Amino acid sequence: MFFARSKSGSDPVTCLWACDSNTGRERLIVDPSELNADSERSDAERAVRERLRESAEGITSYDTDHGCTTAVFTVSGSVFRVDLATGELTAVDVGAGAFDPRLSPDGQHLAVVTGTTFKVVSIAAPQTPLIELSSDSPDIRWGVAEFIAAEEMGRMRGHWWSPDGTQLLVARVDNSPVSEWSLSDPAQPWAQHQSMKYPAAGTANATATFHLLDLSSGALTPVEWDAAAFEYVARASWDSFGPLLTVQSRDQRTLNVLRVDPIDGSTTAIWHDEDEHWVELVPGTPVGIGLDNVVTAADRDGARRLIIDGEPVTPADLQVRSVIHAHHDGVLFTANPIDNGTVQHLW
Repeated sequence: MFFARSKSGSDPVTCLWACDSNTGRERLIVDPSELNADSERSDAERAVRERLRESAEGITSYDTDHGCTTAVFTVSGSVFRVDLATGELTAVDVGAGAFDPRLSPDGQHLAVVTGTTFKVVSIAAPQTPLIELSSDSPDIRWGVAEFIAAEEMGRMRGHWWSPDGTQLLVARVDNSPVSEWSLSDPAQPWAQHQSMKYPAAGTANATATFHLLDLSSGALTPVEWDAAAFEYVARASWDSFGPLLTVQSRDQRTLNVLRVDPIDGSTTAIWHDEDEHWVELVPGTPVGIGLDNVVTAADRDGARRLIIDGEPVTPADLQVRSVIHAHHDGVLFTANPIDNGTVQHLW
């Protein structure tokens, strides 16, 4: 088991650790205080830290290959790769201001955002990108989440590998419709004001589109859905059956889970939910357990219940809080008794 934690309760620097599940013995893999990382965090990384209320330094997130033999992470905007068995550490030179590095399942390629560019590189030669997606417009970004998805819906990511490592699902965000605000510092009235894009309530949101990126050719295939009716993309993932998108209407009363065809980008709704007041987004859902089968959670009969293939499977006296893991033979989730919100149990 691998996890991030500081060395003590008074140490603000988070390290990467391993724990032997048989013996309980812990092993320090990387202490970021020993790294020579002089670059600064990107704006995207600073925004995610603010949204997560992350005050720790060091390794606050990481990604591994499918076999958990290698991990990548950023420290001060620089990417590092570590062998999880030996602890051998290598700097991955993809440029300054790196954010959200993601290893391909076989560990041979890396997808990462650097500045305003989304790129895919070979681990063996990271200085020469295999694919780069960028725009001359400062309003257009690739591989990141738009403000609404990250701030209000908890989707912090903007790119996902296919299980076989031959494709990526990549978000393209166009902030040009979003209103621009000017912020001044009342403590320094002489200082130049700062401008920022912010989608205030009732105003236009960023336009988020999703695309299938072929690693061998670099070709982009747009994912098709009724974006006029469902402008929010609240969740995205890619399981062994293909990509999944969870889309919501602007009033957040209607939700569809869409299975994406990885060849032509067409979509099929495999779950639909609506409520006259509000459709809640439950952490960890949806999870695909088949081409047309999905595990999710929804409010039914006065409680938030686990739903499998459209049918509630948890009792009405249990409030489902999140889904930890789901497979065709079982679901691990958290919940509390409907009459006691002060506790939370693992089921």
